Amino acid sequence: LPIHALPCGAMRFAAIDVECATSDFGNICEIGLVVFDGGEEVSSFRSQVRPVIPEFGDWQRWNLPYSLRDLLKAPSFSEVWSEASSHLNGIPVVAHNASTVECRHFSAAFKAAQVDPQTMPTMYCSLELARRMWPDLPKHGLKQLARVFDCKLDHHNPVSDARLSALVVEKSITETGAAGVLELFKSFKLPGCRLDLNRAPDLAQKAMQVKDGRYKKGKGRQQRKGGFPELVKWKTPMDLPVQICPGQ
Repeated sequence: LPIHALPCGAMRFAAIDVECATSDFGNICEIGLVVFDGGEEVSSFRSQVRPVIPEFGDWQRWNLPYSLRDLLKAPSFSEVWSEASSHLNGIPVVAHNASTVECRHFSAAFKAAQVDPQTMPTMYCSLELARRMWPDLPKHGLKQLARVFDCKLDHHNPVSDARLSALVVEKSITETGAAGVLELFKSFKLPGCRLDLNRAPDLAQKAMQVKDGRYKKGKGRQQRKGGFPELVKWKTPMDLPVQICPGQ
């Protein structure tokens, strides 16, 4: 059947993406999602999230358009998820690298916030789907797919990333003629994943250790001084030339 002739429920799904304040799984600082129905985007949601561990990594400082100070004013994960989940209502959810990244992030976040994991529908991986659909591509990350599909991508904007994950699903449905999202993933033998809070790290406990100065970042390394990193001190060892040439 053509897409427009299928029941909307079979074609309705959400795509989701998160950003994290540190490398800790579940220390979410932003959530973005889009909902597609019958091949069209029908709603979207984006919100900053106050991280459980009040720190900001070096990569985040350079790549995210906000600061840790901004995030400390943001609502908690449970507050944000209460609004975000109202867009889902049990429909399938896709994420790029869902089984090894997004599921682990959400498992830890749900555990720290004591949120019911049943409010997160089964998640499916658009990365694995892209690998099955277009095996000749050298890479299947979001930036590579954006170039292949000739579409705009504001990478690390979670709504933009989620929208591209949804596009992978929409293009796959069109090319395979699958009668819905679940049938699409089933045809490639790609199972969904559920949250596993029992195996998730305890972010709340780590946050308390960081706050109290009891957390050590690796064996033999200097103990953390608290939630905020020290300022970087810059030193110029020589006078810079008037004109900078490539390679200098």
